[in-house]
Amino acid sequence: MLTTSIQFGIPSYRNFMNDDAFVAFVFARNIANGHGFSFNEGEFSSGTTVLWPLMLSFLYSAIGDSFMVWGAKALALVLTFLLTVMSYLLTLEVSKKAGLSLIVALLVAVNPWVNMWASAATDTTLFALLSMVTVYFYISGRVRLSFILSGLTYLARPEGAFLFLVLFIHNLLKNRNLINLVIPVLIFGMVISPWLLMMITNEGTIFNKSFLAKRQMYEYFATSFGPIKFSHQFMFDLVTMVPLLLGVLSLAIVVKFNKKDMTRNEYTMYMWPVVLMFSHTFLFLSGVAHRYIAPIIPFLLMISLLFIEDLKKLWPNVVFAFALLLLLMTPFQYMVLNPKMVSINRDAYSHFQISDWIIENIPESDKIAIGELGIIKWEVRRHFYDIAGIIDSPKVMSDDPRGFMEYLEENGVNYVINPVKYSSENPDDPRARERCSLLNLEKVLNFSGVEWGVYTVPFSRDTEQG
Repeated sequence: MLTTSIQFGIPSYRNFMNDDAFVAFVFARNIANGHGFSFNEGEFSSGTTVLWPLMLSFLYSAIGDSFMVWGAKALALVLTFLLTVMSYLLTLEVSKKAGLSLIVALLVAVNPWVNMWASAATDTTLFALLSMVTVYFYISGRVRLSFILSGLTYLARPEGAFLFLVLFIHNLLKNRNLINLVIPVLIFGMVISPWLLMMITNEGTIFNKSFLAKRQMYEYFATSFGPIKFSHQFMFDLVTMVPLLLGVLSLAIVVKFNKKDMTRNEYTMYMWPVVLMFSHTFLFLSGVAHRYIAPIIPFLLMISLLFIEDLKKLWPNVVFAFALLLLLMTPFQYMVLNPKMVSINRDAYSHFQISDWIIENIPESDKIAIGELGIIKWEVRRHFYDIAGIIDSPKVMSDDPRGFMEYLEENGVNYVINPVKYSSENPDDPRARERCSLLNLEKVLNFSGVEWGVYTVPFSRDTEQG
């Protein structure tokens, strides 16, 4: 009831939309309509995660275009409920205390980040749930089942491979024999092999395009602070991610780097959030990777409460006081997140408006390249070329802007349409500025406060005249 009242009762959550969610919707529609795993019909692409679009394709087959957004939100809400249930069960498995487990489940249910990305209907909640179920079965002694689930977690998001590594290494440290070296790899490999075979057959690689493209995009879009890159709203983000810091602190104290602790199954629950956080710090160069870090918040809440539980000898009411503190902070966290969500939502509405403009003003015969791949493609059912590098050619992600222009020329692209803030006027992205300076800026359109640049491609024009 709490998550339902948040996701459908608070306007900013109920109406929250994110362009990435619509990329998955596009893939789901193509899968359901028999066009395969593709962004453009019939052209295989690894430009999104695997499991969430597959699940959505069944939903799309049942409800179609009209109810897809609300259907996906409802499905994410169900997954959020299951996530709170698993938070209770995992805490109970470790602590054997029902009261403490209920407190953790409550904190997960009202967490603003958990609800934010569930409201967006992205793959975040599915990934969080599968990783928690995986750890639960591992801790409860059903090791082989946990490795099967780790394969599904990988298919939910590529970062699931790190969870497999945490389980694999821990399992090997507990029992150092050949079976524990081979069996987990075989189980994990069997689960993910169909997808990897599709990748090798169609793209000649096992590396997901969206994963690699976003790795490079972070390098250009984030401002730097030492070796780690943070967003300009880092301090606000830090406040809303307080459980992250508390979890790390608690983890350091609980584990104590004690070798005896390393043989306990609970150790995996402590290591998984740390591995995911550090993998994002070094792979994506982002200290606060928003929806990519949100899946481990339930783990960090559990770790924090379990640590505080150990302090009861010093202060009998410490657990209640700490939980009350987190609950009292929740409204403030929502206040901080609300303007961010309103801003993202405004951007989303501008995507719908530019889609209408494209339908009305650009003939079907003209070829268009876009950098915002979700909502526009969902609304405008035509072939689009990708300038974000998530769907199309590696040339798009090249540091050399000439490779970008060659990509447009080879495909005969007439127009490039992208928000101006991500192109010619973005001071933090010299690569985008260099690229867009090679194009002709024909129009700047303002929709819902977002400026869209409509560029023409000189090469395409020359080709047409020739």
